[in-house]
Amino acid sequence: MKLWWPHNEAILATLFACRLTGEEYYLERFKEIDRWAWAHFRDPEYPEWFAYLNRRGEPTHLLKGGKWKTMFHLPRCLLIAIDQMKRMDAARAD
Repeated sequence: MKLWWPHNEAILATLFACRLTGEEYYLERFKEIDRWAWAHFRDPEYPEWFAYLNRRGEPTHLLKGGKWKTMFHLPRCLLIAIDQMKRMDAARAD
């Protein structure tokens, strides 16, 4: 099973690592994870991410909210990712 929240955390971890080390490796991992997550977790019809995918990246449940999947991980991921990217842009501008 592939869960939405570890992918959110991996996106953030690679952005933090890229900003803090300056290594291109982490930027490439960010791009790889980000592309995959948006291509598979995102519901193109109704905005939000599916919670659970199989190993092929196909939704196993149509659940987008419930006891465990709440409006926390994805908005947090997006807000922090934007902040990290802004910090990286600012550092490049200096």
